[in-house]
Amino acid sequence: MRRAWLAMALIGCSDELPNDRGVWYLCNVGISVDTGSGSGDLTGGAGLQLRVCGNPGLPAGDVNGACIDQCEDDLGGFCFGLGYDSGSDEFELFECGPDCFANGTPIQTGESCADGSIVPGPPALAQADVTLDPTARFVLDVDDESSGEVLAQGALKYTAVPCDTAPCPFHLAAFRFTTPDFEIADVPITGVLVQSAGLAVGTIDAAGNFTLPPGQVRASVNFHADGDRGSITLTNAAPMTGHANPNADTFTINGQFSQDEVSVSLMLSGFHTNLPPVADFTPRADVECTGPQGAQVTLDASPSTDPEGEADIGFFRWRARGVNLGSGPQVSTLLPFGASTVGLGVVDRQLARDALVRTLTVVDTTPPTVTAPPDLAVECTSPGGTPVALGTATAADVCDATLALSNDAPAAFSLGATTVTWSSTDDASNTGTDTQEVRVADTTPPALAVTVTPAVLWPPNHALVPIEARIDVRDVCDANPTVRLVSIVSNEPDDARGDGHTAPDVQGAALGADDRGFLLRAERSGPGAGRVYTITYEARDASGNTTRTQATVTVPKSRGR
Repeated sequence: MRRAWLAMALIGCSDELPNDRGVWYLCNVGISVDTGSGSGDLTGGAGLQLRVCGNPGLPAGDVNGACIDQCEDDLGGFCFGLGYDSGSDEFELFECGPDCFANGTPIQTGESCADGSIVPGPPALAQADVTLDPTARFVLDVDDESSGEVLAQGALKYTAVPCDTAPCPFHLAAFRFTTPDFEIADVPITGVLVQSAGLAVGTIDAAGNFTLPPGQVRASVNFHADGDRGSITLTNAAPMTGHANPNADTFTINGQFSQDEVSVSLMLSGFHTNLPPVADFTPRADVECTGPQGAQVTLDASPSTDPEGEADIGFFRWRARGVNLGSGPQVSTLLPFGASTVGLGVVDRQLARDALVRTLTVVDTTPPTVTAPPDLAVECTSPGGTPVALGTATAADVCDATLALSNDAPAAFSLGATTVTWSSTDDASNTGTDTQEVRVADTTPPALAVTVTPAVLWPPNHALVPIEARIDVRDVCDANPTVRLVSIVSNEPDDARGDGHTAPDVQGAALGADDRGFLLRAERSGPGAGRVYTITYEARDASGNTTRTQATVTVPKSRGR
């Protein structure tokens, strides 16, 4: 991928408003773009005029805080600062606009470069615009003998920082007021500049009365004397006081600056010409993950408002985890698991700004989706339980790519229905479950074998003979199936013709019970072919499956038969 590198060089500058804290220059800037071909093309030429602030006679850090505010607020971003790097003994050009970078490296200016800040500017705070009214004045005294009073011209932005207990912090930014030319004791005064040294920080009470400590504000008196240009810088030796309340129309501030025999009295009043926007965005709470890497989130600034109407917001800037995400009402970004600092900065069309920094935490509260295998119906294979191949369950989770599955199935299943619960737990300890029913049935009847002793009764002497039944019963699933004697029947009646007329021929048999011993009479009908006793036993398992088996005892017609 080819990259375009942007380089800027100061072609020539003329100083516009000198003072000993920083000199404003109106510069021609040449812009060189290297598209990756190895050769630079001078695309901007020497005709692009930009305002640059700085003073080669002071260290860069001493200059930056004093002039970045004016640079941004005068030109709204496309503006650069000129500083001196004592380490390399070179001058550097840094951007005073929204990115807060110098030569590709983040810099710390007189104000914050925190996430969400439209830098430079107070972090995560709105600024109200104030326009001076005709009562705003400078009074300049020299040697206590001559003085001049002139109209103050300029702009002002301030932030009353909300807090739970007054006094609260008060930030004064973009504090730059100038005067037209005038004379005192035949000395041409080319201008008086009053500005904050970077971001002035004081306190404000609940009524809107604020105080700025000494040393927060400087007044520079610029003059011509005997053909030479000079400048004197005064500081506010005493606290500056004033009143600022966004709910009221007026703003006032008073200050005194003095050094040697020169003093400046500042008496300013104004009114709100533009209230700042209020930055807000969604989401506002925890964010549900969308994948194993975190959450793909659409950050939406549509909840942001502006007193002049939402359409008045003309600029949006997003940052997350210290990285610029771009501009526009919406951006999409991937936030990793855990907490991420997300910031939104908004600027209205009058350059008032606000920023909001919020911590969004990517969480996983959704359990895995578990799909159990189909329900099963199997035949019992053992009295101690039936091992069953359950099949394969599946688990899916949006945010966890590696899931383990488990179940509570026994090693062997008893007769009847058993519910098996399959479960899977993701990395966030969310557990998903699904159930499978395993039904074990016994449809196989017992195996039953019956033998009787003796099986042949002889001689047919009408005697009752003890009969013993030997029973072998087995069942796949029932270790102890029940056995009962169902019936003993003869193919001849008790008093058949020629059998001796004795009765009853079956005695001692308990039908319906597990009776394995009884008496049968050894007799048969003379004209008949022989008597046959048929003995029927039934075996029943615990599932109600039955088997009937018969055995016979015969009384032959003759010994040889």
